[in-house]
Amino acid sequence: MKDHLAGMPNGAQDVLGSGWGAGDIMYADLNGDGQISRGNKTLADHGDLKKIGNSTPRYNFGLNLDAAWKGFDLKLFFQGTMKRDYMPGSGSTMFWGAVGYWQTNFFKPHLDYFRGEDTTNPLGANLGGYYPRPLENDRNRNPQTRYLQNAAYCRLKNVTLGYTLPKSFDREILRKQSAILCFSREFIYYYQSGRYV
Repeated sequence: MKDHLAGMPNGAQDVLGSGWGAGDIMYADLNGDGQISRGNKTLADHGDLKKIGNSTPRYNFGLNLDAAWKGFDLKLFFQGTMKRDYMPGSGSTMFWGAVGYWQTNFFKPHLDYFRGEDTTNPLGANLGGYYPRPLENDRNRNPQTRYLQNAAYCRLKNVTLGYTLPKSFDREILRKQSAILCFSREFIYYYQSGRYV
């Protein structure tokens, strides 16, 4: 981190916060001016901001499958989106875990955060953690490509399993064609993503 900050002579990442250290995010100086900045947030002066990802769902699909064999029939309906990006907001406790003292959730995946070699943490050192070191402020949670998630998914939304009774059984008992159906909705949900969501 020290080498990264020393390579930017005009204030480095000070616009985003101070006290940078090991385990913090190293933002890229995209416009080469020696500091990380948002510019004037205009097209002419956007600083180091650039478009990453697209949260608009693209390539939506639905797929119906039917099969029949010896009186049994199966119908499946799949639905999904093949392309969509998701950038968790800085206050997303389900993704980040620690987002402040009063709004903190921790799940097992959140324990994979950076911890230095000199830590006294009972979990021990974790130099290759997925998450940056947890801080009360949001400077490590600015939009960035490291945590841009793939929100494409495919789910088995509907399943119907049926059996048509033989006509000989129908004639003797019911006098018309009968069927037994098993039906389920929202059966299986498959979510494809980066790591933890």
